[in-house]
Amino acid sequence: MVAEGEDWKDVAIPGSGPVQSAPAPAAKPVPAPSTTAPAPAAPAHHPPKPHEYGPAVHRLLEQYQISSKDVTPSGRNSKLLKLDVLKFIDQNKLQPLPPRPVPLPVVSKPAAAASASSLPPPPPSKPRSGYTDIEVSSMRRTIAKRLTESKTQIPHMYSSVESSMDKTMALRAQLKSAGVNVSVNDFVIKAVALALRQCPLVNCLYAKDEVVSHPTIDISVAVATDNGLITPIVKNADDKAVDAISAEVRELANKARQNKLQLHEFQGGSFTISNLGMFGISEFSAIINPPQCAILAVGGGQPFIDIHGNPVSRMTAQLSYDARAISETAAAEFLQVFKLYLENPAALVLSSPATHIKTQAYAN
Repeated sequence: MVAEGEDWKDVAIPGSGPVQSAPAPAAKPVPAPSTTAPAPAAPAHHPPKPHEYGPAVHRLLEQYQISSKDVTPSGRNSKLLKLDVLKFIDQNKLQPLPPRPVPLPVVSKPAAAASASSLPPPPPSKPRSGYTDIEVSSMRRTIAKRLTESKTQIPHMYSSVESSMDKTMALRAQLKSAGVNVSVNDFVIKAVALALRQCPLVNCLYAKDEVVSHPTIDISVAVATDNGLITPIVKNADDKAVDAISAEVRELANKARQNKLQLHEFQGGSFTISNLGMFGISEFSAIINPPQCAILAVGGGQPFIDIHGNPVSRMTAQLSYDARAISETAAAEFLQVFKLYLENPAALVLSSPATHIKTQAYAN
């Protein structure tokens, strides 16, 4: 039917197809939503993720063993702040707890290593302090005092010389094959004694601002003991054979290490020898033992190649001497004589009170 006011052309006939020229019917209007909206629900509290709080907050949570789920964050974008954790701690009156033990990872051991479990556990390590106090003996204090006075009050001068030791070593081996055991140091003592006999200006003492010529050649030999160095004396060394010097030095050294030396066996002397060659020391400087005026520091023999390409052994000896009492010329002549005796050891064995070895003259 056509309603009043409508054109019949615009009305669709039931049962027939749609009229192509007719527009589509208007859509029904959607009813407007109700003006009374339900109240919004309160936002749920989600625990912050680890990346949503800083290291200070993390330390507090670990220290007090608090779960981040229990603390309400107040920061921007629900960030948990340090103030939030402190407030939670204060409200609950919490105390810091010891850290939780971290479980160690379980590592499967190979079957071959199973036998290691039968080994006893290592002993517990003892706690070590940072340092240990070692009492200084009266002997060491006395030595330190005397050496300090010597180094600061005596004008030390130094000269050194190298000596070929091949002939001395060959003679020592020859004596050993004959049943006579002597050391290189025994030859050194004898060479020093004969050089002092030939150069008496070095065999002197300095006392009360005066140089005193010593009447005998008494060689002090440095010996290491548990309490420090001590210098027993080989008296009249220039008159003794090398094997006699060797026996006396061994006896004095044993008595020194047993603390059985008498005063006259280590007090006095006119010249000191300190030999560190047995420790692999090639050369060193020694401090004068006052009132003596000189000390000879002897190193060990070192291999060298001579100008002909042959291997040789050379030993360095350095003389420390008091410049107030001994001149450079006297020191140089002494070292030259000492060198010549070591390089011609037959003169050491066959020496007599009249023995003098020829040396080059030194001009003043």
